[in-house]
Formats: sequence, C-alpha cells, structure tokens
Amino acid sequence: MTVDVAAIIVSFESREYIAACLDSLRQGNGQVRVVVVDNASSDGTPQVVRERFPDVTLVPLPQNRGFAAGVNRGIRECSGATFFFLVNPDCVVLPGAVLRMLAFAQDHPEVGILGPRVFDDLQCQTVQPSCRRFPTLMTALFNRHSLFTKLFKGNVFSHDYLYLDQDLSRPLAVDWVSGSAMLVRRGMLEQTGLLDEGFFFLCEDIDLCWRAHRAGWEVIYYPEASVVHFGGKSAERVPYRALVARHRAMLRLYRKHIRKTPITDPVVHVGGWLRLGFLLGREALRRLISLRTGVR
Repeated sequence: MTVDVAAIIVSFESREYIAACLDSLRQGNGQVRVVVVDNASSDGTPQVVRERFPDVTLVPLPQNRGFAAGVNRGIRECSGATFFFLVNPDCVVLPGAVLRMLAFAQDHPEVGILGPRVFDDLQCQTVQPSCRRFPTLMTALFNRHSLFTKLFKGNVFSHDYLYLDQDLSRPLAVDWVSGSAMLVRRGMLEQTGLLDEGFFFLCEDIDLCWRAHRAGWEVIYYPEASVVHFGGKSAERVPYRALVARHRAMLRLYRKHIRKTPITDPVVHVGGWLRLGFLLGREALRRLISLRTGVR
C-alpha cells in the first residue's frame, strides 16, 4: 500500500458486532489504521475494543454526539491519512475490499468518494441498493421502503431513484452512496469540509456526496469491492430516538438541498410529521404485541 488509509468506525451499543467488523478489516486489506469512536455505549463496546484489539485507536466520547460528529472526531485523530474508509460497526468487510477501492481511487484522482457493493447477508445472496440518485419530493412516496414502491414495482420514480435502470455489476458514476461503507479522499474533504454535524443520524452521507458533486468531485459505486451490512443494529436499541433523528435529518436535507420554493414547506412539514407519527405508533404497537406474545 503506497498511501495511508484509516478506517473510521463510529460505534454505539455495538458489542455484538464490533469484533467481527474489526476482525474483517485484518483479512486481506493491508495495513489499515483503525479508529473506533464510541458514542458513550453502555453495553461494553469499548471494553471489547480495548481487550481484544489493542492495536486499534479507541476514542470514547462522554456522550452520544451522533454519527457525523463521531466520524469527524475520528478523522481528526488521523492527521496523516490520505484516505478514510468509513464503515459501520455492523459491517463485515470482505477480503481485499479496501485494497481494491484504494487502487481504483489512486488510478482515478477525480474520484472523491467510492462506495462498495453492499450485501445483506454473509452468504452474499442479497444486494442492498447502496447507491441512489439524489432525492426529490417524489422520493418521499417512492423510496426504498415505501408502500408505493412495493405496490407499484415497475414505477419509473423508484427505478430512477434506486438506479434499477443501470447495470450495477460494474463501476458506475452515481449521485450518492451509502455511508455504511465508503472510501473518502482527504483532498476532497479539504474542499467540501467534514461531515455536517447537524445531521445526528442519517442523511449525512447524502449531504456529503451532494457537496462533493458541487465541488467537482465524482462519486463512484464500485461493486468489485464488497461488504456485508446487517443494518440498523444500533438504531434497534433506541427505536424512538432513531425515528425522530431520521425525521429531523430528512427535514435538514430538504432545507439544505431539495427546497426550491417556500410554497412546498407546508406540505413537506405536515407530511413529515404525519409520517413520523405513523412510524412511532407502529413501533409502539409492535412492541406492545411483542410484550404480550413474547415474540420479538
């Protein structure tokens, strides 16, 4: 490896998954410096890192400051790194993934952000849609998890947003890639600035890619490198807080990048609050049924 790369992992209540993530970074990925920034976990995550991975730099924070702030703290810890590999603690990095992304980035100096293919499972049978086009107001109705996308599978809005009209078996220039795993160039961050800490949880990856494009950098989906992402494990510990944080993040993204006219503000805000209320109610009902039946 001819350049310095640092893996930044922001953990919160990640004891169950952090060891597998850190072990995977050692498998065929070269000499990667690893920094774990822990957002005040109470489940023993820092102890696992200290005891099992003494070569990892652990930065324990006294309170949960969110994902973006955690990443920024990790980046500041690695002043000499040329690239940063941001990866969630509930990910397993497949052998050679970091080296392949790094080689591609070195050969393509115009690339600021590189996102690998992301699988749902260790058998690598189900691929997550980890690259997407920038959201619009229509994305609220036709996003990855929406009812309309499930009911009308052939609709043009979902196909466009999720790049279902493209060949995702080869590298592709895209609008944005998932922050669950991405390689970021320091030179780009020096132009765009670090992650926006106003995003406590979610949408900070979309915002960073949006700013990268505006600064003239390319964002590439790179399926020749792969990770497995089990998805949302930290959020499951605090479901209500996670839903509220998601709602706030989406509103912040709307104000920063999507809003064209104040005429749309009432629709966006009312729709957002209705959606949040529905999701909170659904989660409360799910938990009530779980308590009564004993089935999680």
